[in-house]
Amino acid sequence: MRTIFFSLYLTKSKIRADLLTLFFLNPDRSYYLRELVRRFGYSVGSLARELKAFSKEGLFERAERGKEVFYRLHHRHPLFTEIRGIVEKTVGIPKRLSDGLQSLKEIQEAYLYGSFVKGKMKVDSDIDLILVGDETQRLKSLLKQLEAKFDRSISSVLFSPEEFQSKKDVKGDFLYAVIRSPLIQIKPLKEKEWI
Repeated sequence: MRTIFFSLYLTKSKIRADLLTLFFLNPDRSYYLRELVRRFGYSVGSLARELKAFSKEGLFERAERGKEVFYRLHHRHPLFTEIRGIVEKTVGIPKRLSDGLQSLKEIQEAYLYGSFVKGKMKVDSDIDLILVGDETQRLKSLLKQLEAKFDRSISSVLFSPEEFQSKKDVKGDFLYAVIRSPLIQIKPLKEKEWI
């Protein structure tokens, strides 16, 4: 029961969810307070309070460099692996992308693929995304916002519904190979389904 309450504590606040998603997506990177204020748009006080709480719990390490205070994940925290799992399942990339894409009626289907889905993401890896539908300014704006929140570039490939249907079964085609690799369908939302 304690785990349920702990996971609710971690992910109930939008600020905590944003911080945890960013830090666990970039586990070897350090961030300073003003940088996080610019990235997320939250007040200095709100972010400082959450960073202080995570540091007090031992999840974040705090280091002063000149006038700046930097924060990074403490990899040796006893619950590091469990917290990472909670973050990935509740507020991580698939959830954030799904939440954003659900409002875009121009996009009928969306799939995550590549290093993230395979669990092989590196410091310089991007987020690979296949989209089925029509490109709009709203889509471009959403992807740009998510890139800033994730501190990762999003490499998206957009197919019209007709093109997707015709290319997915053509041997040797890029789409043929991707469809047969591990995927996470994020639109329409299919919780925890791997294709």
